[in-house]
Amino acid sequence: MKRLKITWSPKSIRHFSNWIRYIARDSVKTAEKERLKLLKSVTQLQIFPRSGRMVPEFSNPSLREIIQKPIRIIYRVKSKEIRLLTFHHSKMQLDRALFD
Repeated sequence: MKRLKITWSPKSIRHFSNWIRYIARDSVKTAEKERLKLLKSVTQLQIFPRSGRMVPEFSNPSLREIIQKPIRIIYRVKSKEIRLLTFHHSKMQLDRALFD
């Protein structure tokens, strides 16, 4: 099975890093577990790009998400790649500006 390339937007890198640093303030061990869990989900997208559901706030089949509570991994499916857009806390409102 062909693996799609995964690319990270600058926002996705920043949001991912901020989330891991936030957890690490209380526990470096827990932050490392969370980091590995999120990266495993991202890696699985290479083989199963449409495994995430469509983002309910948008009517766009190419905009999808995987939920690893409390984080929503939001990404766009393109023909030859998966573009990570953001790692978004599920208790925060999703803003269209994240996708500009």
